[in-house]
Amino acid sequence: MKKAIVVGSSGQDGSYLVEYLGAHGYAVVGVDRGSRSGPLCDVQLINIQDKSQVSSLLSSCKPDEVYYLALERC
Repeated sequence: MKKAIVVGSSGQDGSYLVEYLGAHGYAVVGVDRGSRSGPLCDVQLINIQDKSQVSSLLSSCKPDEVYYLALERC
């Protein structure tokens, strides 16, 4: 089974991508900074600007694909 990480999984595009990947047999991990959760994937709440948190997620998940759909806010 392929694994994918979707950063910004609770947004409109991210939620559609999570649904699409799940329908195609992927194990999906959603990454968000808020407290939203989705029924279609495991949601991790991390700060994507924190190298150690991102590194830890990549090490533990070992994804085949990573999708970045998050919005940068200043």
